[in-house]
Amino acid sequence: MAGQYQGANLVCGVDEAVLKLLRPDAIIGLLLVQNLAIVYAGTGEKDLALQQLEDLLPNYGLLSYGQLRLHPFWDPLRRDPRFEKLVEESKKPVALK
Repeated sequence: MAGQYQGANLVCGVDEAVLKLLRPDAIIGLLLVQNLAIVYAGTGEKDLALQQLEDLLPNYGLLSYGQLRLHPFWDPLRRDPRFEKLVEESKKPVALK
């Protein structure tokens, strides 16, 4: 599994230190988090993918219920109850701060 984790980071071209720097960016940082979650899901790193989604959903209105429910990127996560919980939470409106 560690090899897949490193491979996922290489595919995205980002490591955790860079990701932490970019997370506050309103667009680029959030898109990187979304893309990292997609790569983690595709490489079987479900826990890491779900962690990224958990961080992303409260702040990101463009990742919608429909995208989570229907997009094939998320197929590897569909049977995981944690993913289903996130899908249900994504139905709620995004709170503006």
